[in-house]
Order: sequence, then structure tokens, then C-alpha cells
Amino acid sequence: MAVVCLNLKVEGKSNDNLYVISDCDTTVQVKNDSVKSESVPKQSVNSDEVIRELILPPEDGIYDFVEKLPSYPGGIPALKEYLKENLNFPEDTKRWDRVIFELVIDTDGSIIRKRYDNSAEPAVIEEIIRVIDAMPKWNPGKHKGKIVKARYVLPIFSDKKKYEN
Repeated sequence: MAVVCLNLKVEGKSNDNLYVISDCDTTVQVKNDSVKSESVPKQSVNSDEVIRELILPPEDGIYDFVEKLPSYPGGIPALKEYLKENLNFPEDTKRWDRVIFELVIDTDGSIIRKRYDNSAEPAVIEEIIRVIDAMPKWNPGKHKGKIVKARYVLPIFSDKKKYEN
């Protein structure tokens, strides 16, 4: 499980590898995967360096945050073109705007997991899954110089005009 903190300010790092993060009036300590709400003395440190180190290896081996996201071969323009050319939704489906898919890209670039919201009917979901399953291997994510399993959030739109550059 990942914890995401928005608008956080890294205040410093103590001698025993604790990071001090303050958000509004809350100060927390982060050590390994545990978070404590105790205050510690504030110290100055390079924020970018601390933020990178705070992103610890996940328990399930799948990273939510990486230095380099997984990418479709050819980048986003090629992904949009692939979706535009290959998605063929049944015409008799109810109106829907988008479905959000969460993909897990393995270290070899294969898609090993798909999760989605249920904002469209089953025939639409089946078509999206068919197209995702037929995708070529992706370029895997990288973190701290290593190729890693990583999540990628992919919105699928009903209007193919949204895939035009």
C-alpha cells in the first residue's frame, strides 16, 4: 500500500535516517515503511534528494512512483494512434465518457495486471481489454537506475477525437 502526500515540504533528515516532513501544522517521521506523528528537530537538507529516497520499494514489488514511467513504444502519440485505430466500441452501448485503466507493466514490458473502474458496460470493457491485450510490449519503468515493475494509469475515451494530436 502506498501513501501519497500532496503539498508536502521536506524539512530535513535526522542522524538515524529519519526524514522530517511538515504539511501545514503536522510534522511526521518516516523510517522505512512506518510513519510516526512525533516531532523531531528540524534540519535543512536537499529536498529533491530526500523526496527520491522517500519512495521506498513497495511490498508487492510494483512501484507507484518511479523516476521514469513505463512508456508505450513510440510514446504517447503512438499510443493515441494505436487506440484510435484499434478500439471499435459496439454502437448499441449506453453513453459513457471514459474508463480509467490501471496497468502494471512488468520488467520485460509486458502488461501483467489490469484494473479498471466500472464506468461503462461489459461490452465496452471487453473491447478495451481486447485492445490492451493485443498491445506490443511497453518500455518498462526505471527507478534508481534499475528496471522495475510499475503502475501506469491509462484513460480510455469513448470519443476517438480525443486521441488526435
